[in-house]
Parts: sequence; C-alpha cells; structure tokens
Amino acid sequence: MDVDDQGTPASPLEGPGARTDHKDVGPVRGWVKLLSGPTVVTGGLMVVALAAQTVLYRILPTADAGRLALVLSLVQTIALVGGLGQQTLVARTYSRKPVGTYDWRRDCLTTLGLTFPSLLVAAAAAAAINRLDLRLSIFVLAASWLLLVTGLIGSVLSSHQHYVWSAVLARLPGALLILTAGLSFFVAPGSRYPVALASLLVFGMADGVLALWLVGRLASRGSERIRPRQRLLGLLLLVSVLTVLLPDDGLISLAGGIVPPASIAGYASVLLLFGVFKLLFAVLILVLVTELARTSRPNYRSLTAVIWAGAMTLGLLSWAVVPPAVHVLYAGRYDWAATLVPWFALGGILQLTESLPLSHMVGRADERALNKFIFRQILVVASGVGLFYALVPALGIRGIAITATAVYVGRNILAYASMALTSKHSPVRAPG
Repeated sequence: MDVDDQGTPASPLEGPGARTDHKDVGPVRGWVKLLSGPTVVTGGLMVVALAAQTVLYRILPTADAGRLALVLSLVQTIALVGGLGQQTLVARTYSRKPVGTYDWRRDCLTTLGLTFPSLLVAAAAAAAINRLDLRLSIFVLAASWLLLVTGLIGSVLSSHQHYVWSAVLARLPGALLILTAGLSFFVAPGSRYPVALASLLVFGMADGVLALWLVGRLASRGSERIRPRQRLLGLLLLVSVLTVLLPDDGLISLAGGIVPPASIAGYASVLLLFGVFKLLFAVLILVLVTELARTSRPNYRSLTAVIWAGAMTLGLLSWAVVPPAVHVLYAGRYDWAATLVPWFALGGILQLTESLPLSHMVGRADERALNKFIFRQILVVASGVGLFYALVPALGIRGIAITATAVYVGRNILAYASMALTSKHSPVRAPG
C-alpha cells in the first residue's frame, strides 16, 4: 500500500504531491465502505426486482413475456435518449463544484422543458421500429418521462452524496413489480400483461412523488445555473450513455421488429440473471463519478486490481451457476436460451471493469479530452448498430448476444486507453 509523507496510508486515487486540502475517501477500504451502502440497498431492491421479473416471465404467456421485456427496454432507452445526456451532465457539473452551488430546481425544470420534444421524437421512432399501436406508444412515452424525472432527481441527490437514496429511486419501480407478480396469480392469464403494464405506470408515479419529496428535503439550492453552452456537452455525454445502454436495453429495443416476442422472452429471461453486473456497474458509476471529480490526483492501480479480480470471479461463477438456474427458475421454459450464457458472462466482466475508466472520463477529464473520447464512442455505437443488423436477421438472439459482447470489447479498450492518456497529461485540479 502506498504511504504519504506523514506515514499514513494514501488513497488509491492519490499520487505523490496530491493536494490534501479536501476530504478524500481514503484507501481501498474507504471506497468499500463508501460503496457498501448503495450496494446493499440497491442489491436488495435488485433481488426483489429479479424475483418479480422471474415470476412474470415464467407465468406470462411466452409472447406476452417477450412484449413485457421489450416494453421495459424501450422505457429505459427512450428515457436516456430523449434525456439528451442531461442527467449525466447534471451529475458531472454539480460534482465539480461544492454542494449547494447550483439552483437544482430551476435547472431541473429547464431540463424537463428542453428534453420533452426529444422524448416525443424518441418515443415515435421506437414505436415505428417496433410497430407499436397508439395506446402502447402513449404508455411507453408516459413511463419514459417518469423515469427521466426520477433519474434527473437521482443525479441531483448523488451529486449531494446521497447515494443510497439515488440508488433507491433507480431501483424502486422494478422492485415494486413483486406486488404485480403476486397479484398475477389471482388474475386470468389473458389479463396479466395489461395488469403488469398498468402497474409499471403506477409505480413510476409513486417513485416520482418520492423523488420530489426527497430532493426537497435533502438537496440544498444555490444561485448558479447550468449555462446553455454547458448543456451542449450533454449531447456529447449522450453518446457515452448510448454506448452503456446499447448492449442491454438498446439492442432489445431494436429487436422488436426483427425477432419474435417468444425469442425476446428467452433472451431477456437469461440476461435478467446477469443483473448483478448491471447493479454493480450502476453503483460504481453513481459513486465514482462524484468522488473522482472531487479527488485531486489519480492513481488507480489498487482500485483497478480490485475491480478486475471481482469481475473475473463473478463472471466465472455466473458461467457455472446460471445455466442450471435457468432450468430451475423457469421450469425448463427457456433452457434453449442458456447457450447465450458464455456471451453474457464475458460481457458482464467487460462491463464491470469499464466502470473505473468511464467514471474517470466523465468526472475528471477536461472538456477537450472528453470530447475526443465521446467522438470515438460514436464509432463504437455505429459499429454496434451495423453489426446488429448484419447478424440478427440471420442468427436471431445469438446475433444480439455476439453484438453486445463486441460492443463491450470496444468500449473497454477505448475507455482504458483514454483514461491512460488523460491521467498522464492532465494537471492536478483542486475540487470545486
């Protein structure tokens, strides 16, 4: 372990000569402590959500299970695309100044006004690609807007270092689906899918009310506002968000017009069991973006070793455990889709290990370096979409899995290369 001039353990984020006039997290055990709260809370909610979706995918007619998986992916995709990267912009901008600098209320209202037209366009495009009827299109738009609202407020809370509440807002609607899963046993099979959709909207509204109450109580307001020129950076950050989204919900959202619903159900049911990677990635990004922005000089060796060791262990474990779990949890219904497990395990490892360099680029990189990084990510997104349309019509869901893994590989290489360059050349920057 590295030691500072006073003989005390140095933070793994600190290099020699780093500033000490701010509060850093400390050594790896400090990061573990910081991450433990959001991880435990989010993990608990994710387990409940996993149980809920597992039950729904098992008891719904296969075609309806595929339609539900498609809707869940569309809501995530539309909220992020229609949000124009503003959630990530808020997290980055607020984290680079002391807590309470910005007027979050006016910034959030401005953001919602700016993003509503783009949300409409994204919803209309998704409806056209997946051939949704008008009622379902309106439902997806409403659910996406609610998700955008809670996600934006979650960014404000995480920038105030309320990581646990931010994690709760992100996971609560999915966890509440356990109520829908229980209710479904008392509902006629043909009515279970409409009930699931209605409950998604109700739970999204409840989550929105909780978000408004929390941000009103916990977030302090300043006088500064995000400037119009700063908001343009959100469009570039959107590309970074798309590269994160593409391998999971993004590719499923593109598949509705190509792959039968029953095949989507099989793909989504197996991918669901790899949700622990998505959970840990989200928690790491949630915490690291803010903490790295407020830490002076980076030295990531210890964190990199811990994250890679954990990701490899988890990947190998999931490779062994998920195939029998698919058979048991779904009563043999989706055994044919368990052949995708090696692709999902590799993708999970690459996703989790990307969290550190991606957080560095979003939280610490100067605008010029970030712009270069994002423009290069455009190539990853474009290549992924091209590969999707080349493989999926012939290979079906196997083509989706191969495309997702290829995107993870491209993202990982680009993120680590960009972090190495910016860590070497960027000056020490005092927080705030």
